[in-house]
Amino acid sequence: MSATTEFVTPTNLAHEDYQGEWVNLEGSVRNLDTSGTKTTFDVTDGNATIEVVYDKPLPETLQNGRIVVAKGEYRNGKLVANKLSVRAHEGSDNKNER
Repeated sequence: MSATTEFVTPTNLAHEDYQGEWVNLEGSVRNLDTSGTKTTFDVTDGNATIEVVYDKPLPETLQNGRIVVAKGEYRNGKLVANKLSVRAHEGSDNKNER
């Protein structure tokens, strides 16, 4: 398994081969579901959407419409995240991490 620290968009993941790679997926949160044992949500860039699975405590600021960086392994069309960063404000370089 290779590792990469590059930021990728949902469009990158949908059109290039990142299977089994560790990536930093950046985009807007949609369809946030915290009802199960794992949190799931979609990350979109307006062109493509990737499902994210996360099983740790969520950042308090994670909500639909926020920009997130989900860090984890891309496999079988999903990102299994082990860390989430949420932008503090749109257009800001500051991120809240947990």
